[in-house]
Amino acid sequence: DDPIVPGVTAIKASHIAQARAAVNAVRATAGLAPVIPVNQAAQGHFIKATDIGELRTGLAEARLAIGLSSISFTDSPLNAGIIVRAAHMQELRSAVK
Repeated sequence: DDPIVPGVTAIKASHIAQARAAVNAVRATAGLAPVIPVNQAAQGHFIKATDIGELRTGLAEARLAIGLSSISFTDSPLNAGIIVRAAHMQELRSAVK
């Protein structure tokens, strides 16, 4: 599912798992511990704003540790109850490439 298309692609737990793996790879490069998910998103469960928020925070910490610039994200900060959008996932994917 690349790219994730607004109104077409449903955000899945596998998207979060892939993003978490990519963010954790950047964190490992920075010498940081992996992001531990608060919400264990699994098949059949809704992806929550907290899933995206914790990945954004984890990536921001890693970028800072490596000396890279910060990134602006859509709908930042993500508050509880915000619906996860395609843009949120695409931005995470782009930020770790």
